[in-house]
Amino acid sequence: MAPYPRGKTKWLAPLAVGLLAVLALLALNFYPAPGGQQAKPLNASRDGVYFGPRTSIAVLPPDTAGLTAGQEFWASGVSSELNRLLTLAPGLQVTSRNSTRFFEGQEVAPRIIAERLQVTWLLSTVWESGEEGFLLSAKLFNARRNKEVWTAVYEAGYGQLFALQDEVLQAVADSIRLSSSKAPPAAIPVDPQAWSAYLQGLYAQDAQTLEGYRQAARHFKTALEFDPDYELARLSLASARLAMGAMGDPDPALPDMARDAIGSVLQANPRSAGALGLSSYISRNLDWAWVPALDAAKSAIGLAPGDAFLKTQAGLSMFTLGQFSRAIPLMETAVAQDPLNLSGRLRLGLLHEFSADYDGALSNYRKILSLNPDYPGVRALRARVKIIQGKPDAALKESEQETDPFWALYSKILVLTALEQHEEASVLLEKMQEEHGHHAAYQVAEILAFRGDFDESFDWLDRALQQRDGGMKELIGNNFLETLHRDPRWHELMRRMGLPLDLES
Repeated sequence: MAPYPRGKTKWLAPLAVGLLAVLALLALNFYPAPGGQQAKPLNASRDGVYFGPRTSIAVLPPDTAGLTAGQEFWASGVSSELNRLLTLAPGLQVTSRNSTRFFEGQEVAPRIIAERLQVTWLLSTVWESGEEGFLLSAKLFNARRNKEVWTAVYEAGYGQLFALQDEVLQAVADSIRLSSSKAPPAAIPVDPQAWSAYLQGLYAQDAQTLEGYRQAARHFKTALEFDPDYELARLSLASARLAMGAMGDPDPALPDMARDAIGSVLQANPRSAGALGLSSYISRNLDWAWVPALDAAKSAIGLAPGDAFLKTQAGLSMFTLGQFSRAIPLMETAVAQDPLNLSGRLRLGLLHEFSADYDGALSNYRKILSLNPDYPGVRALRARVKIIQGKPDAALKESEQETDPFWALYSKILVLTALEQHEEASVLLEKMQEEHGHHAAYQVAEILAFRGDFDESFDWLDRALQQRDGGMKELIGNNFLETLHRDPRWHELMRRMGLPLDLES
């Protein structure tokens, strides 16, 4: 079970080296809002205009209203590829597609979009069917100047779209005045049929459903049939298989097939940032091998410093290892590149809590609520902080506003314990154990430790370990487990988890 927060569905976020499929669960250990709801960008509060660094850019979802049925994957795929190639430019901060997708199909002034995404530049495309291909209108908007600084219309056949990417990227680099050393690299040539199948895979996985990933995997396999050396397709196939497994596909071979694909890429190209990123994901989320996960992510960041996913991977591994002072800056930069992905901001808030920066935690939670007042788990986490600060009455008010039933129950038990209303807390804890013990053993252990029931707390931590509860990745720094630290069983638990007792090492 994932620790913070938890609703009824798992949010899917892109494995951003840009070149990989959307991975179920990413590396986060919690469930956000039911139905995958995130920010509500059109209703977000405006507390000052900020357009991000001068070299920050977002690629908006393409306008495909002018395309016929069956052509949309070209526009979606090219847009995704433009985003990917831009992330490889060391001179740019590129917003994740996780956040830009909230503006798909919406008529919003560019300057407002730029403010919401916290970027200076917006790259947008409008697609129409042409006689032998497409009419593509590309525009680059500067939010600081509130004007379009570049626009071009291209007429391109299917076979010309690959080369067209480089032309658009060069125009963007010229407009932003990037030096040649900081401009995005040219796309590596690939078999046209393989590229078409690859784009279809990218389009299929955007549905973020099990069937969507299965379709994507079939397209990526087709791409490899046309070009067996197509690294992007091989890594995307590995990522799709991991996503399928995380979403409940019963095939037990999926993780091993993904491992084999990643290994073959690394054997041919040890400097593949995408393969290293996936290797880090597997080490942390499947193997619970924290140091190898961190090492792989750090190596990947060195090769693709603009990638938000890799920063998140490294930051979460540092979180698990208790390296909070190193994790927070990485997570802050990742959040800046994905400002409307509220699950990432929530994780940053939890990092601040675990590092005893309670004002920082509350600030992140306030930002989430300003974007989505009903985001599940946030009020419960605010209640946690208020309890730690010795403000149980304020914590009770937070708990009463929690909309998610599980997190409302969890936070109320903590608050009642802090208020020493132990009888009522015990009744609710028994209910939680019966109804949620099979997937929330970690939270039960937290509550028991806070109540002083140490033996039972260790029993539930052992159960959480056996269940591979995601909360076990967040043992170090948890205030509600501090009472266990002097017990020899805590040292043994840390040993079994492969975690250090000497923090920040």
